[in-house]
Amino acid sequence: DTVERAALTMTEMRIGGMPVVDEENRLVGIITDMDIFKVLIDITGAKHGGVQLALELPTTSGSLKEVLSDLKALDARIVSILTSYEPESADQRMVYIRIQPMDRYLENKVVESIQEKYKMIYWARDNVHTLIH
Repeated sequence: DTVERAALTMTEMRIGGMPVVDEENRLVGIITDMDIFKVLIDITGAKHGGVQLALELPTTSGSLKEVLSDLKALDARIVSILTSYEPESADQRMVYIRIQPMDRYLENKVVESIQEKYKMIYWARDNVHTLIH
């Protein structure tokens, strides 16, 4: 099974760890919530800094491609992209994009440009900056 499946099982069962077994059902290790946190940090690229943009995008085909093209035009290098359909909506999704650190002026330019064109929920460098619409 995957790390995601382990995290889902641990959350549903409200436990902080569980055994890992091989094909013969022999114990080969234990996965803990700390292991899940480490994977999350690796997947998000959070330890590398940069800026995270949280956008609400339509679920229509090509909506993410347009954002990525705009980021490329701004010379922003993407570290990670995560998508969430929670809370479940038929026509909207949350997209979290982390870009590599840049000169502060250029980071601000990226944030402003993306904010002008898309529904940005927040952006984060060191602190979360909530947008008021």
